[in-house]
Amino acid sequence: MIRTKSVISPIDRKKDGLRILATRIRGRGLKKTRYDEWMANLGPSERLLELIRFDKTALKTITL
Repeated sequence: MIRTKSVISPIDRKKDGLRILATRIRGRGLKKTRYDEWMANLGPSERLLELIRFDKTALKTITL
């Protein structure tokens, strides 16, 4: 079973299982103890992040 959870949520090692950080850019100040694996390729593309970051497009206009 796959469950999603915020990386800043409290950690429950018994229930959480393997914690994967799925984002292109790891946030500043985010300790490596908050996740077990970082898989940048599972996160949004750099181009999409750029569009969202600089508000050039709304999230609802993005199609996959």
